[in-house]
Amino acid sequence: MITSYAFVRVLPRAPDERYFLALTILLAATVDLLLANFLRHHGLRIARIGLVILATIWLPFTVWPQIVQAESNVDIVAEAVEKNAGPADLIVVSPWSFGVSFNWYYHGATRWITVPEMDDHRVHRYDLLLRKMESVDPLEDAKGEIATTLKSGNRIWFVGQAELPAPGEGPLQLSPTPDPKFGWQAPVYRKAWSQEIGLFLWRHFQRTNQVALRTEHAISARENMFLYLLEGWKD
Repeated sequence: MITSYAFVRVLPRAPDERYFLALTILLAATVDLLLANFLRHHGLRIARIGLVILATIWLPFTVWPQIVQAESNVDIVAEAVEKNAGPADLIVVSPWSFGVSFNWYYHGATRWITVPEMDDHRVHRYDLLLRKMESVDPLEDAKGEIATTLKSGNRIWFVGQAELPAPGEGPLQLSPTPDPKFGWQAPVYRKAWSQEIGLFLWRHFQRTNQVALRTEHAISARENMFLYLLEGWKD
């Protein structure tokens, strides 16, 4: 328990819920062991068993929306792109971490890249991410491919998420790692890249349409991908 607490304390960002899973299991096992040793009365033991049975029946109904929620819609996005993207189009997946699941589900012939562009999407390659974080212009190659595709009259299929800076502001500016303010925080670099690519696209595409995706259940915000079709180039 001390190690779990120390891990959460040293994280440079707010912890995800899953980080507490091991600690929760350990605490539950400890409490159960204490109850088993101290509840000697037969009636209390029966009540303990009844409480477990009641919780087993009741809890699934209280968390049913989370149980049926899809963790990702990448399969739907990949299917839509496979059916509609042309061989000379370009698929852009943002952020880079979505590339692993997209690589698993996408089986089309259209070339695709991530933001920033990486050479391997079989697993989350943080060594390749570090190289991008150390780069002076990590999105240069991705922006070059986007510009080439649009200028040639082909289309960009933008998969994932991007954001624009606040009105009147430019994208978050970071130096190659370690940044003087944010150090090695990968989520901050991801946010900066999202703003940079979002602003780049906004300045240069001529037409955009959000592609409607079929959804049967709610999608987790962790990997809820949008699909946009971008056409035309403007200087």
